[in-house]
Amino acid sequence: ILARVFSHAALEVYLPPIQRLVSWELRGWRHRPGPVAVYASAKALTFRIAVRILLGLRLEEEQFEELSGAFEQLVENLFSLPLNVPFSGLRKGIKARDLLHTYMEKAILEKLQRKDPDAHRDALDFIINSAKEHGQDFTMQELKVTSRLDYYHALYLEIFLR
Repeated sequence: ILARVFSHAALEVYLPPIQRLVSWELRGWRHRPGPVAVYASAKALTFRIAVRILLGLRLEEEQFEELSGAFEQLVENLFSLPLNVPFSGLRKGIKARDLLHTYMEKAILEKLQRKDPDAHRDALDFIINSAKEHGQDFTMQELKVTSRLDYYHALYLEIFLR
């Protein structure tokens, strides 16, 4: 089921949105006064691509900033002390994780209720449709776990890019 997510057909679907996102980011760089913080911009672009390609989220800039901030908070507190007290790293990480899961659940519900279930627009679409083709229906919990695998892959990339 997961093999279709990285098939040639899937990559052909992913490429046009990636190209649009990269072009959009580069235009933004061109119109910014002064020097460009390439590292921060590249991290934001990478996250924007992951959110769009893995989960299919089309976010307003405010929502993207909120989600990106939550992801950064999660990464920063990934290896914090296991003390679940107010203002601790663990508590901040849990709050960030919960916000990320809220966005994931919303994306999954939208895909499950969509009128055109055969459309392949992102990795989550390929997972859902591939499962249906194999006679399986994922529950919300199973899709969240699968989405988290994609999410953890993005997390690994984020840590690696640091």
